[in-house]
Amino acid sequence: MKFQNYFKFVFLTLLFTLFIALPFLQAQTASTITILIDPGHGGKDPGYVWSADVQEKNIAMLYAQELARQLQNQGFATHFTHQSADSFVRLEKRVKKIDQARADAFITIHLNPTTADSQTVELLISDQDTTSAQLPRSLQAALIEQNINTSISKAKLFVLRYATAPAVMVNLRCGKSAKSVSHWQNATRRKQICQALALGLTRFFHENPVR
Repeated sequence: MKFQNYFKFVFLTLLFTLFIALPFLQAQTASTITILIDPGHGGKDPGYVWSADVQEKNIAMLYAQELARQLQNQGFATHFTHQSADSFVRLEKRVKKIDQARADAFITIHLNPTTADSQTVELLISDQDTTSAQLPRSLQAALIEQNINTSISKAKLFVLRYATAPAVMVNLRCGKSAKSVSHWQNATRRKQICQALALGLTRFFHENPVR
C-alpha cells in the first residue's frame, strides 16, 4: 500500500509540474526569433564583377540561402530583403523590411575584393552603434572555431546605421582575380561559414533573450 501511495504521489507531482510548465513552454515556442537576411546588391546593381558568370550579387545570394537553411535548422524564422539576385532593392527599403519582418537581427552579406589576395571574413557594424557590438563578437568566436580568420570593424554604411535591430555586415574578403574569388564559391566552405554564423546567432540570443 505504501508503494502504491508513493507512486501515486510521484505521478500527481509530475502531472502538476507539466500542467504548470506547459504554458511557459508554449510561450517560448511561440516567440520565434526572426532573422532578416540581406543578400548584397541585386538586379541592375551586380556589385563587383569578376566575369559575366561570376558576380557579387549571385555569390551573396547563395550565401544568404545557405544561411537561411542553417538558421532554420536551429529553429530560427528567416526572411529575405529580396528573393532573387535579379531583384534590385533600394537601401531604404532593405532597412524598412527590418520592422516589416519584425526581425530580431539583420545580417547583410557582401564580398569585398581588394588588391590584397586574402581570404578572410570581416564583420562590420555601424560606426555609431553601441548596441550590436556583442553580436559580431559571437559570430567571430564561432567562425574562429572553424579556423576562419575573422576581424571586426566599424563602418559608415546606410543599412547598418539605420537598422532598427542588431545589424552586422558579413564581408567575404578576397582578391580581384577569378582564382581568388573561387575560394568563396566552394560549396563546402559556404556551408561551413553559414553553419558558424548560425551558431554565433544561436549563442547571441541565448545570452540576449528576445523580450
